[in-house]
Amino acid sequence: MTVDARPSGDAGATDLPLVTVVMTCYNHGRYLPDAIASIRAQTWPHIEMILVDDGSTDETAAIVAQFDDVTYIWQANQGPSGARNTAIERARGEFIAFLDADDLFYPEGIEAGVRDLQAHPDCAFTFGRNRRVTMDGKLLLEDLVHPMDPDGYTTFLRRNIIGSHASILYRTELLRRVGGFDVSLRACEDHELYLRLVRQYSFSRHLTFVTDYRFHNTNSTRNAARMLGWYQQMDRMQRPYIAGNQRRTAALDLGTRIASEYYGILAMKGIVGSIVRRRPGDALRDARTLMTEYPQAPLLAAQSVIKRGPA
Repeated sequence: MTVDARPSGDAGATDLPLVTVVMTCYNHGRYLPDAIASIRAQTWPHIEMILVDDGSTDETAAIVAQFDDVTYIWQANQGPSGARNTAIERARGEFIAFLDADDLFYPEGIEAGVRDLQAHPDCAFTFGRNRRVTMDGKLLLEDLVHPMDPDGYTTFLRRNIIGSHASILYRTELLRRVGGFDVSLRACEDHELYLRLVRQYSFSRHLTFVTDYRFHNTNSTRNAARMLGWYQQMDRMQRPYIAGNQRRTAALDLGTRIASEYYGILAMKGIVGSIVRRRPGDALRDARTLMTEYPQAPLLAAQSVIKRGPA
């Protein structure tokens, strides 16, 4: 659904819904000034910022101390889910968004989400588009606008159609009502939350670009073997909810096969890279995960190389 994201006119900020923007950070303090600047640049004028420092050992605390409009919370490391849940408890906003410390918002991103949720009061969340960029802003790719099934749960069983978690704006109360993020998951926790929400509520989509996902060597999604293991766990968590429903079962089977092939082949490349870099411990760890979660990966990787031909 496309949103008209024009400014709201003469309404004072205090007459508008408050949006809580949550930044979670683990040793990414160097990226925070840019992230905070992108929040300050929003066309939506009524925003509170919360930073959850998830046990960082870098300069995060000192950097945040320079910004008097950011609420700073430190906690011992709990992972992304635990950090976000801490912020959900403290959030005062009617709506809430999550921006990783190393990502950036476009100026109209928050406003587009607010307008869409106001237009669709039955929706638990809405999301927009994103771009993947290098750290110096060079475009790598734009996300695809995937088709949506009339059944929202089936849509997300088949694939995660949201390219970046930061492109989402949630209703805070509904996020609390479903229990926030699952702390048993250290990855794919966002996809699992979408599935939990859309089993109960509607969602919406607008076509405004909301965020830049900045790609660098420490992005958590770059560890393909790890991602594959957590994806398979998320798959197992959905099985009780689709028992007896052939259409949903087929959607989950398809989604799991696509994700397993994607992460499996990437993991194989990562294992080879670890061997080349003489890091046998990393290679062995990832190989164990791969053989447990997706033993077909070596064959798929070989087939991919054969199809591509010699370099």
